[in-house]
Amino acid sequence: MTVGAYTRGSAARLIWGPTDPFRYDFFQVRWHRDGAFLEQRVIRPGGREGAAGFRLPGPGRYMFIVEGCDGPVLTQRTVCRQGYTLPVEVRSDAASPPRPARPKIGVRFSRPDSSVLGHFHVSGSGFLANRTIRIRAEGVPSVAYANFYATSTANGEVSELIAFPVARGRVIAFAATDGRGGGTDGTGLLWPETVRVTTS
Repeated sequence: MTVGAYTRGSAARLIWGPTDPFRYDFFQVRWHRDGAFLEQRVIRPGGREGAAGFRLPGPGRYMFIVEGCDGPVLTQRTVCRQGYTLPVEVRSDAASPPRPARPKIGVRFSRPDSSVLGHFHVSGSGFLANRTIRIRAEGVPSVAYANFYATSTANGEVSELIAFPVARGRVIAFAATDGRGGGTDGTGLLWPETVRVTTS
């Protein structure tokens, strides 16, 4: 397929397709600035073509690659058979735009009467607009951690109810990311401060 990109001011636009004879459930886009990873973004819905816009953090050489995938988003059952495209590059001399607010989240726990399910209402702000938000919960019974997914609003806010069986007195740690790079925890992603909740 063809992949193209162009810049306008401090923004870039990426366009790709058609992917014939393949059709995908969703696309993944990775982009770099001067060789440094910035972000991995999930683009839904999938299909045979797509497009995405990017807010450029300043002057530099930007590289984009696209991958078509099938199955649930970013789980062990995700399959990306054809791999990433060849990279496409653009240059920008535009000044850096104002930095978006650093994300932050809060978690409120509740338990319906006589239920083994714990309800965790995750709310947050400062995320990039209209993005797939990965919510990571550590301490979930039977697994080291579990991933849940939400979508941020046009204002960069998130509100998601997560429910799973959990005993009383468990400590569950929550974090969330919109896919931005810049983190130092080994994932390469930017996460807000972890929020810990003790179940009752």
